[in-house]
Amino acid sequence: MAYIVLIVGILLVFYGANGLKHEKNTFEKHFDASLKNNDFKDILSQDVIIKRLDELDMKIEKISSEIEEMHRETDEEDIMEVQDMRDENETDAFEKEADALDINEKIAAMHKSGMGIDEIASKLDMGKGEVLLRLGIRK
Repeated sequence: MAYIVLIVGILLVFYGANGLKHEKNTFEKHFDASLKNNDFKDILSQDVIIKRLDELDMKIEKISSEIEEMHRETDEEDIMEVQDMRDENETDAFEKEADALDINEKIAAMHKSGMGIDEIASKLDMGKGEVLLRLGIRK
């Protein structure tokens, strides 16, 4: 069985080598015919190559300028977004500060009116510790 496989393999190698030799000859014939044709020479002429390189250079410059413009636009948008976020954070912080001052005043007023810590905490939905802390800050 192994001998049969070996013989078939050797035959395939010879057949492939013969086919390559035949293909090489046909390729050389087609290549020689194309060299005789003027179209092939025009494609490889320096004028055509230089013209195509110039076109590519122009396209590259155009794409580069478009990319730079896109970067500038996105940078401006990013700056505006950051500024908007800063403005929002500043207003949020100011509102929280104002709310905190109002709550502290409410707690102080309730405490002065004689309400206990438990009552103040339940009315304002806060923990007793937070009410005590805010009263301590007030003093």
